[in-house]
Amino acid sequence: MAICKPSESYLAKLRERYCQARKQARGQILTEFIATTGYHRKHAIAVLRGSRGQPKSTTSRPRHRCRNYRTEDKRAVLALADLFLQIGSKRLRAAMDVELDHVRDFLKVSPACFKCLRQISPATMERFRRTVPRVAARPRGGTKPGTLLQSQIPIRTFADWDEKRPGFVEIDLVQQDGGNSSGFFACTLNVTDVATGWTVTRAVPNKAQVHMFAALKQMCAELPVPLLSIDSDNGGEFINAELARYCAQEHLTFTRGRVGRKNNNPYAEQKTGRSCGDWWAMDATRRQPRSTPSMRSVPFTVSLRV
Repeated sequence: MAICKPSESYLAKLRERYCQARKQARGQILTEFIATTGYHRKHAIAVLRGSRGQPKSTTSRPRHRCRNYRTEDKRAVLALADLFLQIGSKRLRAAMDVELDHVRDFLKVSPACFKCLRQISPATMERFRRTVPRVAARPRGGTKPGTLLQSQIPIRTFADWDEKRPGFVEIDLVQQDGGNSSGFFACTLNVTDVATGWTVTRAVPNKAQVHMFAALKQMCAELPVPLLSIDSDNGGEFINAELARYCAQEHLTFTRGRVGRKNNNPYAEQKTGRSCGDWWAMDATRRQPRSTPSMRSVPFTVSLRV
């Protein structure tokens, strides 16, 4: 059936009659209207009641949301994101639940802002962080490749290692400069057994070979299993003749990772971040600003069983 659109004047008169009529008369008006226009019965009822046929607005009404957070809150979130090495917003929220009270003096925010930081959601923090270019976290290692012996020290392959057997260790170094690499600062040497997860950490005065080698020998002696192999990055503190000669004398397999591939030492990198890197950075924020060197202490030794 063809549909005939009624005129506005006819439709206005018919609506007036429909609204004033009783139930039986309404049925007759509705039947006449359907026969005239060809509309579906439900649509015809809606048109006669006035709920259909009205022109729709082409512009949506703006949705006004009240602002719960201010510019100070945004600056505090960005500062916290930088403090926690640009981790994701969900992980940042979990870290804030634990450490927010400890970093209050570092943030220097108002009580109202601090209250907002306690309840801000990860989604809101993510919106704040998207407004500024995300800067990648600066690695604390400060590794400078040593190129003199790279041809003599093989790159680690699966054929050289048996990761299920205790005694194959990865070594890594972190410089504890607190964000300022100028001047003198201590470094943290980390030795991690891949199979057992046993980690030994020692602080050394600097990256000199004499200090690194002496600390490494003592740390390897503290391992609960015989040492079989050492794998390091390409830093000059490891890629040197002294360490290569020691491994040859002790019949140890000495390998290195690929240049520019930070994931070649995943076990040592993970333990470094958990056992010393993040811990020292957080301890620095509790005592003094992060830009100040955070560790000027004498060497220490701590063994962690994970």
